[in-house]
Amino acid sequence: MENATKEELNEEFLLKEYNDSTVVTLIPVMVYVVALMIPGIVGNSFVCYFYTMKTSVSTNVMFIVSLAVYDLMVCCISMPFEIVELRFYYLFTNYAACKIGRFLNTFGAIGSALTLNVIAVDRFRRVCRPFDNQMGVKGARLAIGITISGAVLLSFPAFFLYKPVQVEIFNGDGVKLQGFDCTTSRDEGYSKLVTAFNTSHAIGFLVSVVILVTMYSMIGRRVYKTRKNAHGHNSLDKSTLRYTKMMLAITVVFVSSFLPYLILSYWRTTLDEYEGETMGNTELVAFNIGFRSYFLNSAINPLIYGLFNPKFRGFIFDILCPCRRCNLEMCPIVHATSYEVHDMAHSTSENTNETSFPSV
Repeated sequence: MENATKEELNEEFLLKEYNDSTVVTLIPVMVYVVALMIPGIVGNSFVCYFYTMKTSVSTNVMFIVSLAVYDLMVCCISMPFEIVELRFYYLFTNYAACKIGRFLNTFGAIGSALTLNVIAVDRFRRVCRPFDNQMGVKGARLAIGITISGAVLLSFPAFFLYKPVQVEIFNGDGVKLQGFDCTTSRDEGYSKLVTAFNTSHAIGFLVSVVILVTMYSMIGRRVYKTRKNAHGHNSLDKSTLRYTKMMLAITVVFVSSFLPYLILSYWRTTLDEYEGETMGNTELVAFNIGFRSYFLNSAINPLIYGLFNPKFRGFIFDILCPCRRCNLEMCPIVHATSYEVHDMAHSTSENTNETSFPSV
């Protein structure tokens, strides 16, 4: 009995020692997550504040806020969870944290994807079918509610499929150890469910890509024809086109950032052994960064909003550059920011369906 206890303590010590050495190897991955998390939290907080407090309500604003809330949730909850998981790479045994963390990761991804598809359809109707009835604020609220419900429904299986799974590993001396990883269940009774879960997400991603490519291709064709018929002068509303370009950029980033994750997720399910045992240190770092590639989407989106929206860009500059704000207060007429000028010029106009872009 005493020998068995000593053996268990020794194995526990060796596992902790091996985990700590692996954590050192994975420091670049944690730096990568932190480098996305901090600007993501700040940027998406600015987006939520600006579009809820500094602009009038419109369908565009509601969709942007919806995306920003998903991104903020990812940056505030999912990314810290991933850092904790990396710290306890072979020692993660918390069932509740594993299930909730994986559910929120899946929920944020699916919610963003569904919202982008709704936005693509709305953009198509406004650009290619401008004389049809367009989605209003009530319709946008309903669409957002449906996407949230759909994301919850499609993510809910994560509660049952993910848990701390015992994995067989070997330390540097070749000693066999039993670690734990927060991943899908390896039980034979769950294998078909896990396959169905991963397959459904892969199919959903492909369907979303097809819808997005189709919608924006038809939008691009419409813009091209309009410019050609107008002899180089675009008769379409500039604010509508700029907002459409912004959403296209966000869509491209979304698809690009999720593709490596989906490929690695599928590859992971084909392995007969734990992936950590099939890689060297460099490959392990690359795998873990690629497996978290989708975090790029949540961190980059605020930069895209700033790139395409001069009013939001001016708002950020005023916060980050106090000297600029002081100059504006000393000479408000000459140096008024773009969003102040717009507010003065459009204080009497209201459009709850399609605001001019600077107020989006």
